[in-house]
Amino acid sequence: MSEVDLSDDYANSKYISNAESFPEKWQQQANNFRNEKALFSDVELDIPYGPSDREKMDIFYPEKKFIGVFVFIHGGYWRAFDKSSWSHLSLGALENGFAAVIPSYRLCPEVSIAQITLDIAQCIIELAHRLNVGPVVLAGHSAGGHLVSRMLCENVLPKNVSDRLACVAPISPLADLQPLMFTDLNLDLNLSVETAILESPILYKPIDVNTRVWVGEDERPAFLQQAEMLSKKWQCGLIIQPSAHHFDIIDELLDPRSKMCKYLFQN
Repeated sequence: MSEVDLSDDYANSKYISNAESFPEKWQQQANNFRNEKALFSDVELDIPYGPSDREKMDIFYPEKKFIGVFVFIHGGYWRAFDKSSWSHLSLGALENGFAAVIPSYRLCPEVSIAQITLDIAQCIIELAHRLNVGPVVLAGHSAGGHLVSRMLCENVLPKNVSDRLACVAPISPLADLQPLMFTDLNLDLNLSVETAILESPILYKPIDVNTRVWVGEDERPAFLQQAEMLSKKWQCGLIIQPSAHHFDIIDELLDPRSKMCKYLFQN
């Protein structure tokens, strides 16, 4: 590793109380959600959008006919988790009449971040054809915030799909990947100067879609800086969520009347 080591700047767990309990909590919430059939009218699980076992998505449908499509892209530094841990984050969307799509994607180091970007693009293309009703709204957390931001970079999505995007919320996004080259994460991410630049949303001009960046007030300074830089570079809104850290900011998606849900589903 370089003499410069930024690993601590991007280490979230060590600065969050009881951080080790969150993955189990998320998994249990997601399991409980899928088992509580009254929360949705129908569900389609493990729908393939690509050839690998991880290129699959779950779709949850609201009780009444859906009026749009919500996609949540999970985080985990492009190295961890799958769709099974995040089903519960469909709740705010369903209560606002949106179908909710939760995909998995391939992970580093087996594939590159650039390949994961293509996975998410293919997922959104597939679901846009499958659910050809209403607008599409995107939210992604951390590495997922990077991935939904990449969907707004020119020539990532075909125009007939990007035209359906109504609003996008990158949550605690990684917008400039160059600092990650100087962290222990890069043992798996394998970023070079060239690939870090090519995969950094902050270095692209975005397509014209209503975008608002979210970040927790209590997050690591590096994440606050990343969010602020993306908001400034893209000239889009920035919400610094009071009393929220990197692991609980996504709870906004559980409350149908939260500021985040009102932005995504009532804009």
